[in-house]
Amino acid sequence: MLAGGLSVCIIGRNEAANLRRLASSLQPVTVGNTDVETVYVDSASTDESVNIARGLFDTVVSLHEGDGLCASLGRYWGTCIAQKKWILYLDGDMQLQPEFVSFLRGWDRMQDVDGVLGSYINLYDNATQR
Repeated sequence: MLAGGLSVCIIGRNEAANLRRLASSLQPVTVGNTDVETVYVDSASTDESVNIARGLFDTVVSLHEGDGLCASLGRYWGTCIAQKKWILYLDGDMQLQPEFVSFLRGWDRMQDVDGVLGSYINLYDNATQR
């Protein structure tokens, strides 16, 4: 897939309801691929997020409540833990779309690219999107 491998760094807080859906969306990238690792950094969840994540992701880190706790701290720790050359950052309530999986498979053919910024669609409980 990606020369040097891919670390999928996921951050979340109280994402118990979403983590299985996210993990399922990652399966086309992770299943049978030793060049991909998943890292979940939890930000002081009070639900079952950490226990659920331990069954879904390769590495799980739990940050404690404090003045500096924020999304960027979670991404920082995910970056520090990541062992592969490339990093894909996701939030616990996201899903990886099949089109992006296809894009990842062609990544090695791109020249002179240091990174990619993608777009996302917000889907709301009332079936609207933005």
